[in-house]
Formats: sequence, structure tokens, C-alpha cells
Amino acid sequence: MASLIVVLFTALEFAAALALPVALGAPAPSGAMVSTWLRFGLGALGTSIALLAVMLLLAAVVDSQIVVLGVGIVGGFLGVAALLSPAWLAALNPFGYYAVLLPFGFTESGVAPTQPGWWLWAAYLVLAAAVFIAGSRALNRKEI
Repeated sequence: MASLIVVLFTALEFAAALALPVALGAPAPSGAMVSTWLRFGLGALGTSIALLAVMLLLAAVVDSQIVVLGVGIVGGFLGVAALLSPAWLAALNPFGYYAVLLPFGFTESGVAPTQPGWWLWAAYLVLAAAVFIAGSRALNRKEI
């Protein structure tokens, strides 16, 4: 159920981000630009679901939910800081994979296209899925 909510709100967020500027009078983006942002949106969705899985596992493992809240808050700040970092540094933080996928970055001359780190992202998803599956199996075998 939680993953359905994440999918729904991520789709709503990206639809609004693409449609709202046009509704307010900005020129419509080209087909290539829409394609670029749709790929980023799908990547952000995958990142959100991976983070959801890891945070759910963490919530099931620790006794105090303040730990999960603290990890989420600190991770959110580190994720925002990752937007200003190189991709290799952003990849060290699970919350930084939104920055790894950004199709544009800042340079001294302004905004410039970048090459998203799709291989890093794919490895992150595989690792997050493996951790979630292993953790879920361990929790299923644990006696209460």
C-alpha cells in the first residue's frame, strides 16, 4: 500500500512540474526535454521505492522509531546537499541518488547538461532490493 502511495504522489509531482509552467504561460518543452524529465521521474520513483523499502526494514528492526525519524531527517538534509555535490559523492548517500540521476547540473557558465549515473543507480536498486529481501527473510524467521 505504501508503494502505491509513493507511485501516485510521484506521478502527480512530476505531472505538475511539467504542466504548471505551461499553464502559467511558459513555452511548452520540446519532446526531447519531456523525454529527459520523464526518464528522471521514473528514476526518482525507483529511488523513492528503494528508500521506502530500506526505511520500512529499519522501522521493523529498531525498537525506537525516533531512530527511523532521525535517519530520515538527516538523510533528507544530506540528499539536498548531494544536489550540490559531484555524482560520485552523492552516490555515497542512499538519499543522494536523486542527484545522481539529474540530467542537468550547475557550472560556472550556468546550467549545463550532464550524463546521469544510470549504472550507479541500477547498482543502488539491486543493493537496496537485496538488503530488503535478506532483512525481510531474517525477520520472518525471527521468533517473537
